Amino acid sequence: MTRTICALPFQHVQQTQRFLKDVLKIESSRVNPYLQAFKLSFPTNNPIRAKGRILAPPIIQFYKQNFIPDPRKSVRFSGKGKFIEPARIRSVAILNVDKGFRSVTKFAEQMERHCREQGITFEKPARDWKVVETHSEDTAGVKTFLSECLHKKVTIVVAIVNEKKPDIHDVLKYYEEKMGQQTIQICTDTAIKIMSEHGGKQTLENVLRKFNPKAGGTNFYLNIAPTVCGTSITPDATRLHEKLFARTQFIGFELSHTGARTQYDKQAELFDGEPTVVGVSYSLRQSTQLGGFSYFQPTREHKLSRLEEKFQICVDAYEKSAQSLPETIVVYRVGSGEGDFKRIFEEVNDMRKSAERTKQGYHPKFICILTQRHCHVRLFPERIQGRKAQEQNVPSGTVLETNVYRNGFDEFIMCCQTPMIVSFRGDFFLLMHLAFESNTAFFPEKKFWG
Repeated sequence: MTRTICALPFQHVQQTQRFLKDVLKIESSRVNPYLQAFKLSFPTNNPIRAKGRILAPPIIQFYKQNFIPDPRKSVRFSGKGKFIEPARIRSVAILNVDKGFRSVTKFAEQMERHCREQGITFEKPARDWKVVETHSEDTAGVKTFLSECLHKKVTIVVAIVNEKKPDIHDVLKYYEEKMGQQTIQICTDTAIKIMSEHGGKQTLENVLRKFNPKAGGTNFYLNIAPTVCGTSITPDATRLHEKLFARTQFIGFELSHTGARTQYDKQAELFDGEPTVVGVSYSLRQSTQLGGFSYFQPTREHKLSRLEEKFQICVDAYEKSAQSLPETIVVYRVGSGEGDFKRIFEEVNDMRKSAERTKQGYHPKFICILTQRHCHVRLFPERIQGRKAQEQNVPSGTVLETNVYRNGFDEFIMCCQTPMIVSFRGDFFLLMHLAFESNTAFFPEKKFWG
């Protein structure tokens, strides 16, 4: 990482102030003729002060154990908590890429042991897991192997690779989408930490929390905490949980585009390229019971295509799990910009049409949340203390409401996770309350600033 990116909050503030003073020549005691020509003034080069708030953390319900994160610290789960719904795995296959890992047998045994400690069951023990060695360039071989695993009803394929982001990652995810065979990828360093008896605890927990949902399990449930750190949150936690989560489905969409077209491609009118990938995630009866899939659409197409078909998959899965249709649907649209509001509305309108075809008289309420991850806004506590990133950054759940309502919608910036190494980069959210009436849309509760 570059020095600017990996700087801690205190260092980041100092670097910014030094840049304003030495490069832009901005000081409160000096007059800058260039800024004065445009009638601009900077009375101070100190960060802007704003009042924020910290959202109360939920109760994380594991198997026979509840855990409430401390909002004053980073969120780390209790190591004693077992998964609320451990996966039931028929069989596992291991794909050793480029022969970069020599201890596959020991890894399989340790992986099985750690999974069983969390309650995950296996029909076939680790000694019966199928292990295949391949090269990253052997795309046809990978396809054949995944096809065989799907035919033999292998629950999940674990690929061990040398690098964290190898080229074979795209190949695995492509065939996972086309075939439906679940895969998970880990690098050799992670595999070594899983085998180690000492150290690597955080890495192991991260792998297991990803492995269990991929294999069909659920890590934990969420409930409303009536009190946190001695402070009362709500007098009726059950009623609040019913209001927020009951008969509510959460659906998220994210687009992944290829690189921008080169000047040569534009002049030659070449439009060929890798397709845009749409990732879809949805909740079931419990908000933490997640399903998902991905599909392809034309290159650099920014509007979601085939929405009526894909949205129906999400709603059908919820109905199968909860034995009822959701009354409220919260749509998360990741990566949208200010010029996408009209396009977003058209997308939600397509979802509404799909919902109305599900059942006669079915008209769910839609709430759309537009998110921009890693925006350029940095949030720091007013008094930066400590030496570690967790001590200097704002805690998880910190929310800053901008008090600016562009296009009549509420905006806020939230710290979803306290960084452990660098300065926090805010996640930007825009909340849209959407209602439909007689095939015409309107936006209730509009607020305008100015």
